[in-house]
Amino acid sequence: MKDQELILQAIDHYALLSPAYRKVFKILIQVAVDDIAIITIKDLIALANVSRISGYHALQALEKEKFIEKISIKGSKVGTFIIKPKKIHEITSHYSALKKLL
Repeated sequence: MKDQELILQAIDHYALLSPAYRKVFKILIQVAVDDIAIITIKDLIALANVSRISGYHALQALEKEKFIEKISIKGSKVGTFIIKPKKIHEITSHYSALKKLL
């Protein structure tokens, strides 16, 4: 992912996501290779330091809002998530515009 540090800062300042959702999304960004994050839900929740229920809600909300797409593999405990570049661009654009004003 291009300029990961900018993306992570932009997510930190994206007011439309709750703090727990931002944590989960940032972990997905950090583990992603070529916009695909492969991680167990257990590891994701531990790394994001959120409760299990908050982690699942975050994933559902991120998927609903089209930040990610979950690829389901029946019976697998590993989650595969596609990060949507269009949404990343949207978040970083809003953040860049905000930074110019501040």
